[in-house]
Amino acid sequence: MSKASVSPILSLICAFGLMVTGACSKDAPGDHGQPPGGDDASTASGGANLDWPPREVIIESPFLGPQTCPVMQQERHVIVGRDGSVFAVSEPDGQTTITKCTADGQVWSVALGKADEVAIRSMDADAEGNLYFGQRPPGLVGKVSSDGSLAWSVSAPPDTGVLGVAATGDGVYVIGVTKKALPDQPPGSKGGHFIAKFDAAGKREWLHQSRDFGRRNDHSVLVADPSGGVFVLTFRKTLKLDEDGAVHSTHGADVAFGTIVVDGEGAIYHDRISRGDFVFTKRAPSGETLWTATMDNPHSKTTDPFEGLTWQGELLSGTLVHTADTLYYVGHYRNYYKRRSASRKKRHDDVSVFALDPATGKVRWVQQYRVAPVESPERRVDFTALDAGATPDGDLVVVGDANQGPWMKDGSYITSEQDITLAAFRVDRDGNLVN
Repeated sequence: MSKASVSPILSLICAFGLMVTGACSKDAPGDHGQPPGGDDASTASGGANLDWPPREVIIESPFLGPQTCPVMQQERHVIVGRDGSVFAVSEPDGQTTITKCTADGQVWSVALGKADEVAIRSMDADAEGNLYFGQRPPGLVGKVSSDGSLAWSVSAPPDTGVLGVAATGDGVYVIGVTKKALPDQPPGSKGGHFIAKFDAAGKREWLHQSRDFGRRNDHSVLVADPSGGVFVLTFRKTLKLDEDGAVHSTHGADVAFGTIVVDGEGAIYHDRISRGDFVFTKRAPSGETLWTATMDNPHSKTTDPFEGLTWQGELLSGTLVHTADTLYYVGHYRNYYKRRSASRKKRHDDVSVFALDPATGKVRWVQQYRVAPVESPERRVDFTALDAGATPDGDLVVVGDANQGPWMKDGSYITSEQDITLAAFRVDRDGNLVN
């Protein structure tokens, strides 16, 4: 194998602590046109701590906020749709309501019932703008059409709780929890999660219950495969079910926890935490590892420009978003005020975004986003990411809580006086804000 020197840009990326297998060594297979995969793709090394952040972007004018969509002042649950719009659950006048918002304002709003009777715990939208939702309890699944009308709401089945929904082009997959054995299910399935598929008209096509899907307090996650079927991500492993509900393949504990996304060709992108490091993996539909990238959890020490304090930060968790040419990791980054008497009480939160090449796993850019700071040493602005998605043209949309609150003398928040709102920002492929 011939030798190659690492480019200046790649050297900078490696120094920041995100290392792709083979890319941060003198022997760089990817730099010689060799395809990823094989033994080289299955291992990776961690990098040094980041001198964080490499670039900070201040959000002075959110792409979407209470000014353009008032329901975002009261949300209870929120997701980003496949067209970059935001769907929010709120409870105005004691009614559980789902609202669709874009940068131009509210598109539609539909009330589903009394707030103490209808609690929406999961939502997902398909490419046509139809929204599917799950209720826990009493175990209902429903559909709101793209025009904002309630199309149907059915049992999934009764006396259960819906944990998650995954929309497809022809219906929705549902995962739920129950303590009992459901009718016509195999022995030993009692207490296991169930997965069901409903067509676009609300008719249930099949239901399977298994302890392999999760049990008791496990919060298993569903992700639809655009090429057909669905993935279920559990605490122990990840299963692929075909369109008829049969288990097609199983991935072990190295593809558990974290989040996964699936591209149009069925390739799997997964993130997880291993010994404090963040590990990103791409697998072929067959399960073969194509590349692995490992990132040390970035820690930082920065000086606050308004208070002159020293903050220590760390990346807590995040989610993956895949577009045609970019894999995004959107992380919740927490900064603590480093002081012996209140080292982990006084804090503020930002959003970190990593843009990776989905073909190779190499980093394109890393940026930190912060809501515009208040010109006062007594107040901070937090931004905690809740969900992220992509627009059809490949821009990234991130929605999260933007909290402002004064500090107490011991460094903690006065929570009763917090001004809690919801805001979204949008960036293009290069990480630039789009208003």
